[in-house]
Amino acid sequence: MKILILGFSLIWYFTCRHWWKSAILVIIAVELAKIITALLNTSHAIDEIDYITSLPITIPIILALALISKKLNKYNLSIELRSKIDNEIDKIYFELYNKKSADLDLLKKQFEDKKKSRSKIESIIYLKELITIRDEFYRI
Repeated sequence: MKILILGFSLIWYFTCRHWWKSAILVIIAVELAKIITALLNTSHAIDEIDYITSLPITIPIILALALISKKLNKYNLSIELRSKIDNEIDKIYFELYNKKSADLDLLKKQFEDKKKSRSKIESIIYLKELITIRDEFYRI
């Protein structure tokens, strides 16, 4: 039974693609320790002793893996949330830009016309007209 568990654990370790792959090494180490003590010892209560001696090793590893998992979940959630927010901002920006592009083109044409007619009018009147174009731009 111990060799069967060890075999399945080794197959699982070599085929696992998850980040917690190293946690399977705990199972492998415990089963190897059991097999070695079974071969070297003639006692019948091997499993009870091995679990008690392996517990101080496995508990910190399990706790560390749980903490790392919690941190990675928060990190992945923040990346996903940031991506969704960026996509929403881009979508809203392009919607607004498409709605306002005609108004901006009209203001640009007015500005170009004012620049061309600058030599024909006084500078104070020219500045006032530019200010009105600027105000319209800010209203858009």
